Amino acid sequence: MEHWKTHHIRGSLTTFAKKSALLFLLIFLINCETMKENKFKIIGNKAIIDNSKICVIKTSEHGEQSIRSLVYLNTQQVVTVNNDLAEYYNIYVSYNDKEVAVLNFENIIRNISKDDITLILEKDKDGNVGIKNSYAKNLTLLIPFEAYLKQEGITDPDIITKQRSYFFNKY
Repeated sequence: MEHWKTHHIRGSLTTFAKKSALLFLLIFLINCETMKENKFKIIGNKAIIDNSKICVIKTSEHGEQSIRSLVYLNTQQVVTVNNDLAEYYNIYVSYNDKEVAVLNFENIIRNISKDDITLILEKDKDGNVGIKNSYAKNLTLLIPFEAYLKQEGITDPDIITKQRSYFFNKY
């Protein structure tokens, strides 16, 4: 009789160990999916994207800043998103080295959405080139660089040089 109890306990422990291992593996796989590294993604009119330059300046909640080119004349790079920190983005876009625009937003849904940040580059119904992120309703239209400087009230030569580099240089 004693042998039966030992065998039954051993069988129960084996079953428990197998179920625990399966549960651990399942939790591990779920965590791997939720820890997926998000990134910026650009979609839209391919001809426009191929002739564009997009620079992403990320500033963390701690004030740390990084600059990367997302698109530089038909070449795309991976620019990651940190979902652990609040980040503020300045997206500098130029098309044909003539027209420019800046998108500004922060990753307010960082802990909710596991989606990549999608930027859409396309023409509006009048044929003007614009950009928006996937959460925006309207395109931000690109305008000539000189008109952008005037619109923003930028006259300092050092700031103009810095702005020009964000729009037209590769990082």
